[in-house]
Amino acid sequence: MTDREALIAAIAASPADDLPRLVFADWLDDHGDPAQAEFIRAHVRLYRTRPGTGEYAAIARRCDDLMRANCGEWLQTICEAFGCEPPRFAPPQPSGWQTRRESPSRLKSEAGHTSNLHSEGHSYRIGFDPATSGHPDGSVILSRGFIDRVVIPSRETSRIREPGRFELVLRSAPIVEIRAFPPENDFDWLTLGGRRLASVKYLTLYLMWEDVDDVTRGDHESVLNSEHLTGVSALHLFTLPDFASRYYLSGRGGNSPFMRSLRPSPLLNRARVLRVPFCDPTLAALSDVSSLPKLEELAPSQDVSTYYRMDWSLLPAIPLRETLRRLSLKACRLTDDAMLAITRVRRWDKLTHLRLDQNQIADRGVAGMCRTCVFPEVRFLNLSDNQIGDLGAVAIARSGIAQTVRFLDLTKNRLTATGAIPLAAALAEGPLELLKLTARPLGRRTVRRVSEMLGRRVRFE
Repeated sequence: MTDREALIAAIAASPADDLPRLVFADWLDDHGDPAQAEFIRAHVRLYRTRPGTGEYAAIARRCDDLMRANCGEWLQTICEAFGCEPPRFAPPQPSGWQTRRESPSRLKSEAGHTSNLHSEGHSYRIGFDPATSGHPDGSVILSRGFIDRVVIPSRETSRIREPGRFELVLRSAPIVEIRAFPPENDFDWLTLGGRRLASVKYLTLYLMWEDVDDVTRGDHESVLNSEHLTGVSALHLFTLPDFASRYYLSGRGGNSPFMRSLRPSPLLNRARVLRVPFCDPTLAALSDVSSLPKLEELAPSQDVSTYYRMDWSLLPAIPLRETLRRLSLKACRLTDDAMLAITRVRRWDKLTHLRLDQNQIADRGVAGMCRTCVFPEVRFLNLSDNQIGDLGAVAIARSGIAQTVRFLDLTKNRLTATGAIPLAAALAEGPLELLKLTARPLGRRTVRRVSEMLGRRVRFE
């Protein structure tokens, strides 16, 4: 490993720390590349500066000047790996400096691929347009001086899967996040990165089936059981809606290669964040896992309940209550019966953040949740955009939740003075920091009274 590669590895090992990036800038100064050293320092500073200020605009202009003069050289390696020519940066525009500066210039390579470069806030995005329409684009994100995120398109649109090219990307940049769109779920190419894959901390796999009869062709085990992906802490798995509509409705979801390979996957033993399509086959596969020792956050990657009816009693069977701290069930079409199924038997002793917004939960579901007190340590509770009325608000006021919750969102529900006033009185005695309510159905008198009890701890929308 060269000195450059060792410094890049140090950046990937501590992606949130600026010091390794600044050490690399010092190394560039010592090795005759002051322009890139200045860019790294300026880009790191830009990330720490408040947008909209004169200082931010000045630093952004300097970063753009340096990128415009050197992007062909700096981006040559990454563009060659994708089979594209380096892009050109657009001339500065009189307006829009601090929001978006986009390059219309697109250079076409011999393989028919194009590349483009534009700025998004305090990051740069280098996009690689597909040679065939209808497929996702590839791209890389440059933030705080370095390319650290990469989106891999399907095989038909990129040369990144050719031997040596993907390893070149990992060797030349501190890649910590990979999003992959493979054809026919062929992930074998991803293992070509070898031990350098240990720097990857966020892995997103988009699972695509062109036809339901082709699912046996999927190969996930090479990635889910990889011995090199030891640093992954966040695993996100997506499927396409077309796949969900045909595949899950067929009733064959639990027999898919992906579901079978998910159960013994070492990635699950290491993951702290897991996002998967919430459906019976996925929850059943997770409930068969003996333990999830590090999992702290579980969330749906997408809602497939439109195509597949959920058995929510499977969720408490997943072995995660000992470690799980954040659970999102946002927009999962939860009903009162679903809430009762989730909370009837098991306690979630470690859970501090719970999202239940944008569902169909009414008073009966909230009352059941409060009666059993299955979330004794919840600090953040989002119940906005449901069908909760006064009975649900009173149930919260009389439960232990009122003594632990610090943030409670009940906007876009059906509360009136009958529920809002006792709820505010109960929360006033607890550690509440913010209660959000919708003012319109409450009336001015109720709004005034709740404000007197909670002061700045309540916000009306």
